Amino acid sequence: MSKEIKVIYFTDNGEKLANELLGVKGFSFEWEKDNSLKEEYVFSLWEKDQSLIDCCRDCFAQGLPMVFIGAAGIAVRTIAPFLKDKLKDPPVVVMDDKGLNVISLVSGHYGGGNKLAVYLAEELKANPVITTATDINGAFSVDVFAKERHLDIINRDGIAKVSTKALSGKPITLSIKDYPPKNPVDVVVENQVKNDGTINLKGEVASIVNEGIVAGIGCKKGKTSEEILELLQNSLAKIGKDISQLSAIATIDIKEKEEGLKEISKLYSIPLISFDKDVLSKVEGSISTSDFVKDTVGVDNVCERAALAAVGKEGGLLLEKQAMNGVTVALACNERTNTIYVVGMGPGEEGKMTLEARWVLNKVDVIVGYTVYLELLKEKYGHKEMLSTPMKQEVDRCRMCFEEAAKGKSVAMVCSGDAGIYGMASIMYEISQEYPGSWDIDIVPGITAATSGSSILGAPLNHDFCVISLSDLLTPWETIEKRLRAAAEGDFAIALYNPSSKKRKDYLQRACDILMEKISPETCCGYVRNIGREGTETKICTLKELRAEEVDMFTTVFIGNTQTKIINNKLVTPRGYRI
Repeated sequence: MSKEIKVIYFTDNGEKLANELLGVKGFSFEWEKDNSLKEEYVFSLWEKDQSLIDCCRDCFAQGLPMVFIGAAGIAVRTIAPFLKDKLKDPPVVVMDDKGLNVISLVSGHYGGGNKLAVYLAEELKANPVITTATDINGAFSVDVFAKERHLDIINRDGIAKVSTKALSGKPITLSIKDYPPKNPVDVVVENQVKNDGTINLKGEVASIVNEGIVAGIGCKKGKTSEEILELLQNSLAKIGKDISQLSAIATIDIKEKEEGLKEISKLYSIPLISFDKDVLSKVEGSISTSDFVKDTVGVDNVCERAALAAVGKEGGLLLEKQAMNGVTVALACNERTNTIYVVGMGPGEEGKMTLEARWVLNKVDVIVGYTVYLELLKEKYGHKEMLSTPMKQEVDRCRMCFEEAAKGKSVAMVCSGDAGIYGMASIMYEISQEYPGSWDIDIVPGITAATSGSSILGAPLNHDFCVISLSDLLTPWETIEKRLRAAAEGDFAIALYNPSSKKRKDYLQRACDILMEKISPETCCGYVRNIGREGTETKICTLKELRAEEVDMFTTVFIGNTQTKIINNKLVTPRGYRI
């Protein structure tokens, strides 16, 4: 199996050198002594009918290494928009067009850029230019160490801390054994061989685990692997995963010798990581606490703290603490950087938020949103930095997200209901054009008022339906009228958002009058106020009766079609099944 290393050149001398590279034998980034599994890369030339920008974009998207033959400045300016993550960006190497120097420019350690530069220098009898401090000083490099063993580094700030200690000759605590279990690895650090059964991380170290889901596990003494597995597998199933997708098990150090945990680690080839209580106590996030657990093991929560410690500051909980028969499990995952989240928080009640929404809100540094929505989140996420703007300042709110993200913070914009249904998703994409760069916008769906409200009333939207907002703040009333008439003509069930306000007291009446031009005044209708919040109110009525009701901005109105009926005081629109 082979992949490409794209060679980019600009001059006649560069073309000659590029063609010379085509004759160089396949290169591998693998460090394995057994080359039977290595993946070889072959050199291929940039096709000039493709723009240079498009070529670089494709290489970054596919993770393909690049060799620029020409000035380093050209390479820097070309790849700058695509740089996102030092642990995920492909390596980029620069050569002058006489082949005198080969410079490792990007992803020197983890991506293998240094190795590629040295390899090319040897093949072309050139001078390799390596600038990473640990290499030129012959010091221990934690990211090279991780790459050699097919491990991923989760908390990136740990790399600098470990490198600083290595360069200054200070001790580094890092031990690993039997990972993967069928290929034991002895690690030499501080001139010591560590081979003591688990990865044990203490102090300022880089958390090293396979990228993906980590299970934090706490258990009473003597719990069997079967007892632990039952809750672990049930927990994974709740997020649609299974144990094959688990990258590590994390716990407190006093539990690392539990036979049940060790058996699961060995049986499924999953590394077992342990943290001491001092490390766990410093983990930040929305964590459930227990005085009993703290009195027993010295820290108020084992499973959530251990899972979060393993994935680092860029990660968050996928599933909060689950408990059964003396075992606790929490699931966490790391996530890409340079992402701004737009989160649909549903009605605001935690139980009606998606797991993904709760995970994101747990992991971000800053939550931005309308004041009313932030108040709903304060009980659970009040320890976070929260930023707000009043109504009608949505544009400013979006810009605030990018400005906070530019400071290096992880940011979530929250919307009630679903972010993509009368939410902030579209405007965030529009505002993103003012902030060119490597920002990703991740839309996290939520339960919108149409679905949460209809579930309270019964099943009024069980057949074809449409959603119409009566707010003319951003949409002309003439357009709203056209949509109402079209919905009535098409016999759609209808969900009405923003049916009334202090300045629009008669808008629901006007909408009912328009609808009654086409549909019967006896059509079954209903509404829900304060969906999923304190003081929820509901009413089922006819369209004629609905016209006289007083509603507000926190009310969602449901208007049935010609088939909608009332069954056991519930509003039901049949799907058409024969019963």
